[in-house]
Amino acid sequence: MKKNLKLTDIAKDGDTQLTEINIDKLIPLPPPYDKVEELSEFKQLTEEQKERLVCNLDGVVSTALPKPQNKEEEKKYVEQFVSGLKKLLSKENNWTFLQPLLLSIDYCAQCQTCCDACPVYLASGKNDLYRPTYRSEIFRRLVNKYVKPGGKL
Repeated sequence: MKKNLKLTDIAKDGDTQLTEINIDKLIPLPPPYDKVEELSEFKQLTEEQKERLVCNLDGVVSTALPKPQNKEEEKKYVEQFVSGLKKLLSKENNWTFLQPLLLSIDYCAQCQTCCDACPVYLASGKNDLYRPTYRSEIFRRLVNKYVKPGGKL
């Protein structure tokens, strides 16, 4: 697994896992979750699950997205995602949080100062996949490609 991810890594071969979650490297949880031996552990995915579900980011499945079986199915999933992205960025569907979302998309300076304040990034052992600027840049590129090509919202 790669430690230093590039933005382009996310678009590479869909069967290659980008990173791995190692429970021993995660920060300790507060009580009552601090007794790891009493909690259920991460279960490794079976080969059948890896064939059937999308798990190429970190090997963990939380949403059970099915892997597309052909190009038509992949195109359908992309269209559904783009439709949801357009709804997220429309005044009718997201009037409450639209302005802060658009401001963060347009004005993030990628200075990395948010990394030290991000609990997800810190809890992951500073894994690049969970770095806020990595995620936000992927999101920004998707928005620019599919939602506002050639113009502003």
